[in-house]
Formats: sequence, structure tokens, C-alpha cells
Amino acid sequence: MEKISEQIAKLVEDSERNFENDTSYEELREASEYFDEMVKQGIVKKRGYNLLSIDQNNIIQPSFNFQR
Repeated sequence: MEKISEQIAKLVEDSERNFENDTSYEELREASEYFDEMVKQGIVKKRGYNLLSIDQNNIIQPSFNFQR
């Protein structure tokens, strides 16, 4: 029986062979680099983890007679 580390190494090698001639991987990588560049320029903002900070969360803003 193979060790787990050997099995993982074998799976990694197989995965690398599967993506070796895949052009969509390169396209995704280029798109990711382009997006990162736009983030640096301030054109776009990364999504995710945009939660309020602790100080913003604790600011109480009362609303009276509020109707939706």
C-alpha cells in the first residue's frame, strides 16, 4: 500500500498533465492578472469580505418613522 504522501504526489502529477495543454487555464490566469491590475489602479474593487469593521458596526444610527 502506498503512503498518503505518495498518493498525493501522484494526484498532483496527474492533475498537472491534465492542464498541460489546456489553453483556458492560461486565459483565466491572464484575466486574473488583468483584474488585479485594475484593482491596483482603483478602477474596480475585489468582492468578498466587505464586512463592516468593529467601529462601524457599533455606531448606532437611530431611525424614527422609517417605512419601507
